[in-house]
Amino acid sequence: MGKAILEAARPSMWEIERPIPPAGASAFVRFGHKRIALSQIAGLSLEEVRNRQAMGLFVAATAFIFAASVFAYFVFEQGAMARFLIGTFFLGGLGVAGLIEAIRLRAVRHYELTITLVGGERAVFASADRADIQALALRLAAELGSAE
Repeated sequence: MGKAILEAARPSMWEIERPIPPAGASAFVRFGHKRIALSQIAGLSLEEVRNRQAMGLFVAATAFIFAASVFAYFVFEQGAMARFLIGTFFLGGLGVAGLIEAIRLRAVRHYELTITLVGGERAVFASADRADIQALALRLAAELGSAE
């Protein structure tokens, strides 16, 4: 069932609004809460952004390994009770598991379409759906090409 939901056709996250034909009216592109006149668009830039969000896992793994090292120091050097050795192995295991998970973590990808306006401002449309953002870029390029 989950695969069926992922493969179902989703509505696009953007739309091009055509005005009712009074003279001088301009078409707009709308995505999210942003509404931009097509006549104000100066350029488009599409890029794929990859991000590995593993810093939290590395910090947690380092903290567990540090705590295991402190326990081991107290057991072997300071003569603490040997039952704290169980904590050393437990925390060390959590730290090693965290490091393995952080190393095996795959990059999260999303796509960004940067729209540069005539005044120099930039609007960014980001989506995880490659087909949707490519369709928007192609449609905007076609609209800009036909306007010239």
